Amino acid sequence: MVMESGGSASGSGSLGTSGGGSGSHGDGVGVFSQIMGNIDTIVSVLDTGLDASKERDALKVQLAEFKDQISVLESQVRVKPKRSLEVASQPSLEISLTSLQRNVDLVARSLGIDPVWHSGEEKKDAVDVTKRSSSASIFVHCWNFKQKAKKVLHISASCKNLRAFSLRSRAVVKFITKDYAGALSDLNKADSLDPNNSFILQLRGDVKCWMNDYEGALEDLSRANRLRPDDAFTLKVLGAAKSALGDRRGALQVLNAANRLQPNDMWTLRLRGRVKRHLHDFTGALSDLDAADRIEPNDLEVLRVRGVVKFNLRDYDGALIDLDKAHRMEPRSSSILSYRADVKLCAGKLDQALIDVKKAMELDSTNSALYRIRGQVEFQNKNFPAALTDFNRALELQSDDPSALRARGELLYELEEYEDALVDLQAANRLMRNHEHTLSLLAKIKYLLNDYKGALGDLNRADKVQPDNHVILRARGNVKRKLGNYKDALRDLNRANDLSPNSSWIHGVRGDVKRKLGDLQGALADLNRADQLEPNNYFTLRVRGKVKQLLGDEGGALNDLTLAELLEHGSSISDVERKSSSRKRNPRTRLLETLSEQNQLSLRTSLRETPSEFETDSGVSSVVIADVFRSS
Repeated sequence: MVMESGGSASGSGSLGTSGGGSGSHGDGVGVFSQIMGNIDTIVSVLDTGLDASKERDALKVQLAEFKDQISVLESQVRVKPKRSLEVASQPSLEISLTSLQRNVDLVARSLGIDPVWHSGEEKKDAVDVTKRSSSASIFVHCWNFKQKAKKVLHISASCKNLRAFSLRSRAVVKFITKDYAGALSDLNKADSLDPNNSFILQLRGDVKCWMNDYEGALEDLSRANRLRPDDAFTLKVLGAAKSALGDRRGALQVLNAANRLQPNDMWTLRLRGRVKRHLHDFTGALSDLDAADRIEPNDLEVLRVRGVVKFNLRDYDGALIDLDKAHRMEPRSSSILSYRADVKLCAGKLDQALIDVKKAMELDSTNSALYRIRGQVEFQNKNFPAALTDFNRALELQSDDPSALRARGELLYELEEYEDALVDLQAANRLMRNHEHTLSLLAKIKYLLNDYKGALGDLNRADKVQPDNHVILRARGNVKRKLGNYKDALRDLNRANDLSPNSSWIHGVRGDVKRKLGDLQGALADLNRADQLEPNNYFTLRVRGKVKQLLGDEGGALNDLTLAELLEHGSSISDVERKSSSRKRNPRTRLLETLSEQNQLSLRTSLRETPSEFETDSGVSSVVIADVFRSS
């Protein structure tokens, strides 16, 4: 199952750089000093190079607020450097290290100071920090930043239109204070006065992401990227826009480029982790999210998405650790409670899942996932009418929810409403292509409807999604058996047996395939093993009876075939009349007296049913049984 996480595809909606990308809360004091140095440099640029007093004063007020926020974060790091769990239990802050770095970067960009250099000419002036200590690297970063700021004072082109410059500076302040409509209005005016300014296009693309205008953001950011290629800031926001529009592979491509230009940037890693999750690269997603967590521990978005990723990797304990932390930070988040309920459902903690569902419904009764989860709990408790009601409600709220469609399809399959189940599962597959569980269910239903070729197609796709899954391999082997492709069937069943050597199902079907291929001794060995693992399965007994008959063991064939017929038609030992005093006992009585007490007990308590992948039609007629009796 693939859990779907909600929220905007761009994560926080906006982004920023993380200075040199090397900062973490473990080395937080040095990073704070770096940001403080950047702020002081920006203030000096404002005082020296900006003639617009109103915009200058507004930016300086905002920078002073940044300093106050840094002081709060710095005091937390100094007082509690090792109490990450305690910090995680606190409500999330309005500001974080990453967002502070982003906002300072935006102010710098509004002044024409580019925090990341790309050209060879710029690199010649930069100081190499690769071989320096952490503290030395901070010093050198600040030195480089100041050198870039000095360039601004001597390059009038970056401020060639003072009115446009003032507008974009004012837009930055509005953006930081979350007045996105006001920021967009100023940036539109600035763009008309100073067309093709990459800084204006970058910021406007970022603003449009926050306003969910991803098409508009894509247009602005693509223009900015053409004007100024290989800019990490542009590439990161471009990745956000592409991801939101469903172009996950395109998003991954530009985020990889951003990461090469600015390695270990927390925002890039966080977004790339989300993108990889959508591409089902759960291992890669976990790697990125772990790296983001090391840079800035206990980020709410990282914890939430990583919990979802761990869920998809079936690390339910790890998922609960992350989602518990996220819940403590945002106790009134319905979506986090919903994700945690999904994890508890799959971990078998049904009562706890229902508690989370109830809490989440009190916060948001329109969350379709909550009804789907509650329906799945009812489904597991065999309360099918209640489950169907919940699944229907979930799909009323969100008709294109693939998880709800898959869940209802599975319920309809259990209710043997195969045609309706097929409709739901095909819809789920269109919405979420190549989900292994959906494909397996589709194959089962098509098998039952005698569409063996359709079932084979679904199982081939499922095998590509999840190679070396013994359930998929054994089902495909059985379908190939039905299609008469015995050699290919044997290859699949051999692979399945290597992965799951104690499956009576695999041994039973493989025994029949070997019988069809003429390997009677191999077939008998498999069928005997299947009978040891699961006594009194009528499919195993029926096929073994045929094999024994071909090997000339008429008595053994009689026993197996007769018992198979009794089991298939629901008979039990007590239903058969015994006439022990009769000299010529009837064959059924003689057969029953040869059964072990253990087998008789198992028949009295529970008649084995054939697995759903087996055909329901026995394929053994009463004429065959009569022939066996006559020969005896």
